[in-house]
Amino acid sequence: MSVNDIGSPTAPNNVRVGGGVSADQRTEAKPESQHTVSGDSSAAGRDDRVSITSAASALQQIEEQLARLPDVDTRRVTAVKQALENGSFDIDANRVAEKLIAFDTAMQRSGN
Repeated sequence: MSVNDIGSPTAPNNVRVGGGVSADQRTEAKPESQHTVSGDSSAAGRDDRVSITSAASALQQIEEQLARLPDVDTRRVTAVKQALENGSFDIDANRVAEKLIAFDTAMQRSGN
């Protein structure tokens, strides 16, 4: 299978590019926006390039930031639980609407 077949509907998901390393593994190894993947010995002297869009790079950075955060903010959970139990939990509809609009605007700017 040639490198050009990668991503085609008939290509298997575990396509290997040169040296037995998948294209995904080589992409993850370099944080730059363009990567060079050397071909095997049959394609000596030829390099294939993989480009990552700016949106994909931004998503990768966000994923890395999220991975460093704890799964649950236990202090916030405790505070909300206590507010619910004592009846003092208040939902500010305007604040919720503002956050939804800000999120939607950010998504439109990123092209999603």
